[in-house]
Amino acid sequence: FVLVAGMLGREYDLNHIVSLTVLAILAFAPSQLFDIGFQLSVVTAWGLVLLVKPAAALFARWHNRFWYRWLVFPAIVSVVAQLCSAPLIAYHFGTVPLATLPANLIVVPLTSLAVVLLMVLLLGHLLLPLLGFFIGTLVDPVLKLLMTSLVWFRSFDLPTLDIGRLSHVSTAGLWITAYFVLLIISIFALTRRPLR
Repeated sequence: FVLVAGMLGREYDLNHIVSLTVLAILAFAPSQLFDIGFQLSVVTAWGLVLLVKPAAALFARWHNRFWYRWLVFPAIVSVVAQLCSAPLIAYHFGTVPLATLPANLIVVPLTSLAVVLLMVLLLGHLLLPLLGFFIGTLVDPVLKLLMTSLVWFRSFDLPTLDIGRLSHVSTAGLWITAYFVLLIISIFALTRRPLR
């Protein structure tokens, strides 16, 4: 949706795009609502839409610096994604990884590049199948590098916070809801004086 809006020269609201994406997926496959991957994707996407901009505003005077664009901003995205996904990971798996920032600084840009290249591959294949084949030869090394980096980071014994399985669903739901509310209020409070 973002790419189509960009190609049409239309303004877009990321919150609306996430909402439309969720509705489109659930319209075709309502059972996705109970899929862990879907839940994590939606919570993380909305977290990024809602929280990255206010968090990045804390570094507004450095936005044009090289080190901000290539180190600080990806770190902000990684930390926000981790904060948003942590309650669901804890709920479903009983553990939360604590050292994902180094992995995300490599994996997230590679994943973003892979997604863009796959969209170009799809467009190229629709226009001319042979063009799609050529673009596929460019996508393949990126995907292999992404998989290799995932396996490499998985080989480390990174620290985790083990909390065990949550026994009461209603209690867990309350804790997760309270966590997200406090997280959102905290981020907005950092950037808006009236909220403080």
